[in-house]
Amino acid sequence: MLAVLSGVLAAARPAAADNPPPLDVGRPTTVQTEAVADLWSKVKASCIRETTPRLIVDNAGLSRNNPYVSDPLRNLMQAKLDAAFDSLFQSEQTGWRREIPPADLTTLRAYVNGEAFGPNPTVDFYRDSYLFTSANVTATPAGQFLLTLKAQGLGGCAAQSTAFVLPEDQIGDPVESLDSIFARAASEMVRQAKNGKTTVVYLSAEVEGEGEAPARWTESFIDQTRLAVNDARGKMSTKVIGSEQVIKVEPVSAEPSSDGEAWNSNIKVERKRNTYRVLVSILLPGQSQDIVERGLISPDSLPPIPVEQLSDATFTGATGKLLILTEEQRSVVGDFANATDVQDYSFRKQAPGVVEFTAAATDGGPDPVVAVYDADGQILDEIPSRAPITHRFRIGSGIYRLRISNTNRSSAQYQLISREAEESFRPLLPPGAEVKREFRDWQTGEIFQDGRRACFAITPAERWAPSNWRPIQPYIWFLVPEDAGDDPLLIEQKFDAAVYYDPQSPISGAVFGSGGSWGIPLSVMNNQVQSLGRGDAMSIESLEGLTQGNLLAIDGMTRDGQVAHVEYSLRGYQAAINEMLSDCGRREMRQLLIRR
Repeated sequence: MLAVLSGVLAAARPAAADNPPPLDVGRPTTVQTEAVADLWSKVKASCIRETTPRLIVDNAGLSRNNPYVSDPLRNLMQAKLDAAFDSLFQSEQTGWRREIPPADLTTLRAYVNGEAFGPNPTVDFYRDSYLFTSANVTATPAGQFLLTLKAQGLGGCAAQSTAFVLPEDQIGDPVESLDSIFARAASEMVRQAKNGKTTVVYLSAEVEGEGEAPARWTESFIDQTRLAVNDARGKMSTKVIGSEQVIKVEPVSAEPSSDGEAWNSNIKVERKRNTYRVLVSILLPGQSQDIVERGLISPDSLPPIPVEQLSDATFTGATGKLLILTEEQRSVVGDFANATDVQDYSFRKQAPGVVEFTAAATDGGPDPVVAVYDADGQILDEIPSRAPITHRFRIGSGIYRLRISNTNRSSAQYQLISREAEESFRPLLPPGAEVKREFRDWQTGEIFQDGRRACFAITPAERWAPSNWRPIQPYIWFLVPEDAGDDPLLIEQKFDAAVYYDPQSPISGAVFGSGGSWGIPLSVMNNQVQSLGRGDAMSIESLEGLTQGNLLAIDGMTRDGQVAHVEYSLRGYQAAINEMLSDCGRREMRQLLIRR
């Protein structure tokens, strides 16, 4: 087993089958149903005459090149579109989905997509009856995802549906590379810049709620934009852009240039749970629509901040560099000049809570010593932490000094990671885990441990009580290995850590949704709170509740006799579980975690 969490659910065995069950395509009325109906109304209006035979629909679904959809979501979209066409053709006799021999299908697709030409008997046979349909997903500047369907025949038939907004919990939000976001923006910049003129893009960057972005980040954004523009120009024909087109990218602090047209660009970074959201905006003078691109990236996509780029602390009683603490981890890198060197930081805590500092040598030497001092110069006691290089402190509001001391015998380099919380820290992903997609309040990703790959779904609690109950916030975690191994239906699940509850008191669960509320069974197994029914399988109540509910509440008692209460959002649960199982090729387990 992967050594990630000890909570394990060995699910009950369904009837054996040679093939995985069909994808759960959801309720009868979906966005796909509406899009298919809209497309077909336009096909009927422009393509179907009295002499037109019943059209054979070849639904190709989404292209594998679509940047917004993963393979699991592409498969789910395909199933939903197939179901929508089949449902439509139960009452609409002008079309149907019929199997076409594979060799014929390859030929027909090549001709309809313009990849083959000339006389062909297969094309002649299907010319009046074959209709190729495809789907496309695009993103709007506001962050919505739009579904559009197209139809194209061999005899000139062509139609396109209206754009339909995909539900947030269906499409999810992919975590992508920063390069891909800049590449999309750069392609549009090259397209919009005027031929024969120089365009100077003045770039600034900020962090949501914090102000100006660290200089190291801004420098990185400028470098990446320059590279992306050069790459976009190389990919676009000179007939389109003109060989004399010039685009320069400069910091907003640069001296204004009289050479060419000036564009102002701003990059905004929002710190989110396990991810950052990046918004690239480029204002085009005299244009009705600006260039806007956005996307989620992993936090390690941005470089750590050199300590010398931090501001000096200026508030009364402060010394050293200013350290701004947030709920999300912030990383700083520094150098010790000699064996006795120290680095002082100052930070302000606006309200009582907890702070955490992780200091580690980056050059293989011993880790630095960490100490926190109050305004009177008194060193503070740490609260327990499982990691030896992680130091936690419970403090009141006020100004504090953090000192990092070298323990090496010579100069050394170190990395400092810091964060704060009012009551409990947000859960960190296990080593080797990476988020790949967000579905409303849930995230999915992959993890590698001991050479094995697994897929997970996770969501943190929205609320919990009492205050100061625990050092880490509650969270739900599901994990399934890609390799089934000896137990093909093994699932890890965790609804909370049992160590925070009184072992002599019952733990209960309840789900709330638009259809009312109902209880689900909870019990403790392998030191984790789990939802089990008869035997080792999740109960029907649990499956229905998690799939159809909006909120899960867990109640119990703390070890010191207080009432314990935790609330989780279930918005995005079904899509996240679908993604987790499909990403690891474990679709046969869907009926064990989803029930409609």
